[in-house]
Amino acid sequence: MLGEAVRDAVLDQRERAQCIAALPCDAETKLVTLIREELAALAGRIEAYAIIFNERKLFRRNPDFLYLMKARKETFEAWRSVLEQGVLEGQFHARIDSYLTISAIMRMLNSGADWYRHEDGSPLDALAEYSLEALTEFYAGFVLRSVRSAERAAQPVPAAAELA
Repeated sequence: MLGEAVRDAVLDQRERAQCIAALPCDAETKLVTLIREELAALAGRIEAYAIIFNERKLFRRNPDFLYLMKARKETFEAWRSVLEQGVLEGQFHARIDSYLTISAIMRMLNSGADWYRHEDGSPLDALAEYSLEALTEFYAGFVLRSVRSAERAAQPVPAAAELA
């Protein structure tokens, strides 16, 4: 039953990431597109992704979930290929740690999507309202400032690619 709750989210995540990684555009555009699509998916299925995150040890240790772990690894590989492309293109700095960078991005997007979905505007929240587009722009800029090569640090955030 747990697998049923998360299967589509994990498989869709892999499909999206692989599709974006294969786009015929530069790595920055791909990275911004990955961030936009991942944030939208997380916000749309926050409960499934919360289960995936909170039960990740169970999924890793249970052979019944091997297909999920394989799909998660393939998603990671798609993200990593984008970072590696960026290094080769000179857009991203050469000392980038793909594993830590992708892990940080995913955790940040998970947290952002959870906040976005559960923010209710009450006085206790004391936070402004943001659209999903505004959050995407913020997170994309934040990530790019972290991964860009020094000479490109001040470049504007490129628009995300449109998916077919």
